[in-house]
Amino acid sequence: MTATLIVKERPELTKSGRKQVRKEGFVPGSVYGKTIGSVSVLVDNKEIGQLLRTNPHGVIEMSMPDGGKQPVMIQQVQKDPLSGELLHIDFHLIRMDEPVRSMIPVEITGEAIGVKEGGILQIRAHEVEVKCLPQHLPPTISVDVSRLGVGENLTVSEITVPSELEIISDPHEVVVTILAPQKEEAPDDTEAEETAGEAPGQQGEE
Repeated sequence: MTATLIVKERPELTKSGRKQVRKEGFVPGSVYGKTIGSVSVLVDNKEIGQLLRTNPHGVIEMSMPDGGKQPVMIQQVQKDPLSGELLHIDFHLIRMDEPVRSMIPVEITGEAIGVKEGGILQIRAHEVEVKCLPQHLPPTISVDVSRLGVGENLTVSEITVPSELEIISDPHEVVVTILAPQKEEAPDDTEAEETAGEAPGQQGEE
């Protein structure tokens, strides 16, 4: 399902001006595309925050300041490294009849045989890159790990996806691995012997 987003026209802003619009609940942004060049916009902070949480790689129907609607995708997000506050966001204009590339989150399904045997599931790749028409972009890609035993891996080449979707990540990249159970370290033999040889209340010779 395509998300929708209404944006406002953004004037040239000074550093203090950018701070002010953020206080008012907006995030400065830019929309880039062959047919429109670069358009400066203001995005509602709550709306874009919701999109980033639910489907950051999906198609957005953007209501432009001139009243038109354009299909766009999020290209880059800038955040304050300390506070996490959204500072700026870039969108790129897409065509619905041309393939796009996007990183899609991996969703682990099933319980691995190796985990049942005490192994530890480790996700090595949280996203994979895909190529398809915009309307076929999924929010996540399911990866079934049920068959994995201890010491086994699942690679990108083993992920099953619909025919309209092409995974372009390295096929040899490991997505999930099942690590062997961690063994508890035995107490040091020397330390154990010394402890056993000390009698309660034992005192040295005077």
